[in-house]
Amino acid sequence: MTDNYVQIPPNSSGLKIDTSELTVNSQTVERQRIVLADPTASGNFVGVSVGGALQVSSDDVSTIQYLILGELRRIVMLLQILTGKTVSLSEVISEGST
Repeated sequence: MTDNYVQIPPNSSGLKIDTSELTVNSQTVERQRIVLADPTASGNFVGVSVGGALQVSSDDVSTIQYLILGELRRIVMLLQILTGKTVSLSEVISEGST
């Protein structure tokens, strides 16, 4: 993907957009900053760590792990149907980590 930019009219008296100025391919550009927010609770925002990773709560991680485990169980059942062999969940997990 090639870096590009869109030119907008000069500063005016309208609404302001939060940006950071940086150089991309020898062009000084403004990079728009945004906030990921809950659509129903005005004070719920996604956090970002110092290293730039999205922060999730332990509840979110538990839910994600539960959903992944459910999908892995479905994969085990499909493997058993397709191969006619007994497959354990631990075999699927250990094969996926190599």
